[in-house]
Amino acid sequence: MRGSLYAFTIPVYVILACFVSHPNQLLALSLGGAGGLSASFFQSRNSGGLTSSTAPADMASYSVAQKIVQLHDSKAVFDFCGGMMFQFVLSDKLRADLMSRTASQGQQPVIYDASTNRMSKIPKYTQSSFADDVNVFYGREVRKVSNASGGMGFVLQLVSCKDDPEGWSEQEIREYNGWAHDSGRRWRKASDHETEGNELYKSKFGPSAFGLHHRFYWHLDRQNGLWLSAEDGCEGVIRKW
Repeated sequence: MRGSLYAFTIPVYVILACFVSHPNQLLALSLGGAGGLSASFFQSRNSGGLTSSTAPADMASYSVAQKIVQLHDSKAVFDFCGGMMFQFVLSDKLRADLMSRTASQGQQPVIYDASTNRMSKIPKYTQSSFADDVNVFYGREVRKVSNASGGMGFVLQLVSCKDDPEGWSEQEIREYNGWAHDSGRRWRKASDHETEGNELYKSKFGPSAFGLHHRFYWHLDRQNGLWLSAEDGCEGVIRKW
């Protein structure tokens, strides 16, 4: 998976202030400028995307984690790798965990600033299979998903690193080398996941689905736009929600 930086100018006026101990970290979601979310994402909409049932009027009180859940609930589409449209999907366990992290309780996902434009620039970064559901997330790019939003059959799935039925298998953890080129890495079929104990992959994405597992993190660009980035450098912005 390889991508290039590109930008879409979408004005945003949403900033969640927060203090942090490290200058390269933002424990807040500062959204705006090129590649950013639209302010309408945080409001109820009458048709398409968020509805009154999934985007409460008091959504301004939602935490960073809870707003990431809304990307999942609205079937947001990320433009990855220069024009490849991936639906954003959370595992059931990770969705529940993020939704429980209110603004006053639960550690929020870290959104790194623009200077941290590669995972290797995260403080204390190591080439490993480490994840903590705060700074670094386990995930997968999944292909041949017939009902994926975006029309290309692609999904970006984030899963929990903590006893998630949809999480990485022991084999995925042991084999992981996401800093390397994807041509030298193992792509798994739905049947492979089933063999390794993840029966939900096939039921959720279909028997023809296959993909590659990555570690992901969140960061901003210099215009405060939000990016979801894989360890190998491929990244994208929200194109539709």
